Amino acid sequence: MAILLWEKRFEQGVPEFDGHHRHLVDLLNEVYRSAVNEDGSETVARVTRELLEYTRYHFQAEERAMVASGYPGLEEHRAEHRKFGEMIMAFWHELAAGGDISVDLLSFLGNWLFDHILLVDAEFCKTLPEAQRI
Repeated sequence: MAILLWEKRFEQGVPEFDGHHRHLVDLLNEVYRSAVNEDGSETVARVTRELLEYTRYHFQAEERAMVASGYPGLEEHRAEHRKFGEMIMAFWHELAAGGDISVDLLSFLGNWLFDHILLVDAEFCKTLPEAQRI
């Protein structure tokens, strides 16, 4: 059961980043399954923690590639990454305070991934050297 299936159109031709994005879509689907199955906040807490950790790793990798390629939109892209981290931290704090964040997290993450992968990352990945793309 999934809310967002990985499709070829999500691939940006950079195997490292495509793998990262696929994992983030998998995390979105875990939140969805948890919400549908009403299996409590344990899964949502685990996924939220993983989102905090994994996106730091992913964002650092993207930003290193942007610096190396001289990507002119680096600062704007970094700002998007910071906003994402701030939102996930806000969800984490709400969850820690006993809130039910699954629907809000699902909505935020689904919209962000869809827009970020298809628009923001697509623009950046087009500027990478051919050696980094398939």
